Amino acid sequence: MHHSSSRVEVCADPTDRSLATSTSGPDFNRSSRRLRRWTKILGVRLASQAESLHTGRDFTSWSKNIFGVGMQPSGTPALEANGISLRFGGLTVLNDVSLEVGQRQIVSLIGPNGAGKSSLVNCITGFYRPQRGTVTVFGEDVSGLPPQKIAKHRVARTYQNIELFDGMSVLENLLLGRHMHMSSGPISGGLWWGKARNEELREREVVEDLVDFLELESIRNAPVSLLSYGQRKRVDLGRALAQDPHILILDEPMAGMNVEEKEDMVRFILELQETRAISIVLIEHDMGVVMDISDRVAVLDFGQFIAMGSPDEVKNDPAVIRAYVGGAKEIAS
Repeated sequence: MHHSSSRVEVCADPTDRSLATSTSGPDFNRSSRRLRRWTKILGVRLASQAESLHTGRDFTSWSKNIFGVGMQPSGTPALEANGISLRFGGLTVLNDVSLEVGQRQIVSLIGPNGAGKSSLVNCITGFYRPQRGTVTVFGEDVSGLPPQKIAKHRVARTYQNIELFDGMSVLENLLLGRHMHMSSGPISGGLWWGKARNEELREREVVEDLVDFLELESIRNAPVSLLSYGQRKRVDLGRALAQDPHILILDEPMAGMNVEEKEDMVRFILELQETRAISIVLIEHDMGVVMDISDRVAVLDFGQFIAMGSPDEVKNDPAVIRAYVGGAKEIAS
């Protein structure tokens, strides 16, 4: 991962990086707090690597076997939204908004409530039809396509309000994400014979690997209605991953989570970026998480971008400070 030197690089050996230029003062204290914050994630990561060595399991090759090998055109931005304008009657929700997401980048989309973040994601994924603007995925224009056709371009998303089937189990909800990869008809599917049987067995194996990756083994057969909020968020992520995406859009994936659940979610996001080369668009209100894991941050306010750049550039931008806290020195330490 490529991050600015002033942020802790959670995937690196912490002994290889200086956390502060001095051993006292506010900069050192902020770095120390950040190091403590990610100690658990680093510990889990190292333990996972040790287990892989012990069992002979290579996570990188394993993830490629699950999700398939990415075939993205070299040097082409993963996602581009150009000049998006969206109006509902006389209300302008987005005004000439443009966003670019590079390959293997985590780009965070932040802003106050009602700034237009989810509306932009809905335009990108085909749920809304903007009056102006284009959307391209690896150089291919997908403007105006319905959501199911954009999904076939390997774009997957989670939802701010969890959209799972409460009466179905975790496994069944994850299998729904594999539906686009299956082609058998209703008759063979109902009889569970021939091609339909082979397809379901193959997709079931993919889902079982996802259960293992997301650490859902203990609840794999539980109805979603019985799960905690954090567990339901994890299942929502799993269903998106089941689509085998090259671009993953996460709409407030850590909302309502406790600290431990957030650390787990961050760990999953970073491992997906590193081992699977997925480009990620993250909408999140936890500024500590955003500033620590993002390659770039874009700030929306009243339907327009007011800042875009590295986390350090954005968090000290006067326009961002005014939009968020009206004059405080920083939005995250």
